[in-house]
This record gives sequence, C-alpha cells and structure tokens, in this order.
Amino acid sequence: MGRLLDFLVRFGNVFLFLLLEGISLYLIFTLNKEQKTAFVETSLEISGKINNLSSSISSYLHLQGQNDQLMQENLTLRKKLKETQDNLDLVLNRIPKGDLYRFTSDSLKADNKFDYVPCSAINNSLHSQYNYITIDKGRLNGVEKGQGVFSPKGIAGMVISISDHYSLVMSLLNRNFRVSAEMVSNGYFGNLIWDGENSRFASLENIPLHLKIIRGDKVVTSGYGTLFPKGFVVGTIDDFEEDAQVGFWKIKVRLATDFGRIDNLYLVKHTRIEEIDSLKATENNK
Repeated sequence: MGRLLDFLVRFGNVFLFLLLEGISLYLIFTLNKEQKTAFVETSLEISGKINNLSSSISSYLHLQGQNDQLMQENLTLRKKLKETQDNLDLVLNRIPKGDLYRFTSDSLKADNKFDYVPCSAINNSLHSQYNYITIDKGRLNGVEKGQGVFSPKGIAGMVISISDHYSLVMSLLNRNFRVSAEMVSNGYFGNLIWDGENSRFASLENIPLHLKIIRGDKVVTSGYGTLFPKGFVVGTIDDFEEDAQVGFWKIKVRLATDFGRIDNLYLVKHTRIEEIDSLKATENNK
C-alpha cells in the first residue's frame, strides 16, 4: 500500500496532466465540428490500415490451403480435359490435319491405370550434372519409388527415395535419367536424355535417318513402361542434324518444363504396377 501511495505522489502531476489533456481534447473534438471531422477521418484511416494489414496477414496464413485447393481443382480439370480429348480422338478417328500430324486411334484412349497426386517442390538443384528435386509428399502420402513427377507444363522426373513426409526426385536434368518419348508427327520413339549442358534442352536419341523430322514438332511420352502415361508433354523439336557415323538424327528438344521455376508438381501413380511386377517376376523365374 505504501509503495502505491509513493508511486501516486511521484507521478500524480503526470496523471493529472494526462487527465486534463484528455478532457481538453474531448471538448475540442466534441464541440468543434472541423476538429471532430478531422479526428474521425484520421481514426478511420488508421483503423482501415490496421484492418487491411490484419486481412493481408490472414490471407497469407490461408494461402497454402488455397494453393492446395487450386492444385486439386487444376488436377480435376486436367483429367476432364484429357477425357474429353480422348473421346474426341475416338470420334474423329484421329484424322490428320493438313497431313502434318498422324496419330493412331488408340494413342490417347481414356486410361484409368494412372492416378495423380498434387505436391510441391521444397528444394531444387539446377546447375549440377546430376540434379534432384525434393517434394513435400512421402511414404505416409502413399508415395512409392519409381513414380513419375510432372509440372503443369511437362514431365519433371522420377521418385528415387522416400521418407515418411518427403521424397527425392531424380530431375529430368540428371544424366542418369531416361524416358521413352515419341514425336507426334510420326509416332516414332526414342530415348530422351539430358547432356548436362543447358537446362532448357534435352536430346532425343535413336531416331533413324530415314524418318522426316519437323522443327517445332511436339514430343510426348510414348507410354512404354510405368513411369508416365502415353501423351504427356515433353517439349518441342528445336533443332536437328544428321549423325551419319551412327546412322541416327541428333535431335535437340526444347523442354516444356522450366526447371528454374519449379513449384507445383504432380505425382503419377500406376495403379496396376503390382500386377506388372508380378508378371516380370514370373518371367525372370523361368
């Protein structure tokens, strides 16, 4: 009690000044119209900025959830678009336009052998000869080794290692990565590899010289194996030249995926992989 009285005695003048100042301001803003208007406007401005900041912070905190929702919606739309294109292909029997592109009627049939799961890149190397991507999905999310990974624009890599919550992806920009890819104009396939130089380009190998190559032709996954379904975008033919020594074209492919800006990704899961593995095991045991 003594300390409280001592405190009031020491700072009583300050409290009295603040009280009188508050009363004076109240009378000024209450009785004077101009000052009252200025006070209201200033208060509104300050509170508006505070509310705007609060809203921005709240929006940021919910951004991840909104982003996940958008990725899921995008995945649903991609599936519907694929199904629509498949049905259209079957109706039109893949009739070529201007004799530029030739397809088979079953090249993009509706395929339920694959499921897709959205994920995000949390780490990505770009300047090594052997680049990798880390994603935020792991064993507890059903991720398995050997699953393909693609971006909204094209293929990106393959899962090679998993933990409970994360997975390591061998990037397409890795000299050990191989995927079977084909040219849309003629359906001929070869191996797509990266030569370790430019992150925007890869090479399509084992294409014989008797085939006509078209600059700008689209390159897509062939569907061989269980990594990617048939028809996933890889890129476009940027340049080509003869390699008479080996009897094949040297084809330079501009990649659809920009690996310098990787963010949202998708996992590809082959739903019948166990059946395929069982057949392989049976064949190997013969």
